[in-house]
Amino acid sequence: MNEHARTTITLSLTPEDVERLDLAVREGGYASREEVVMDVLRNWADLDAGRLIDDEDLVHHYREGLASGEPVSVDIRDLVSRMKAARDGQA
Repeated sequence: MNEHARTTITLSLTPEDVERLDLAVREGGYASREEVVMDVLRNWADLDAGRLIDDEDLVHHYREGLASGEPVSVDIRDLVSRMKAARDGQA
């Protein structure tokens, strides 16, 4: 099957879940509800494959961050956009 092929499905969500999807879109992290769901599915696949960071890695990266110098202000929308571009090979 073509890796870009899609199958349309119908989901029944609570009003609260729909609002959570819409909030993610409104906050600028996603362009659509579909994009939110696709990202959740990718993250779930990573979790299922054991590729998400574990506690020891988290502590290690936290300590690296503390040792890296003074903190800088970051625009979260810009950061999310750059991370998505990097993930999608656009960076």
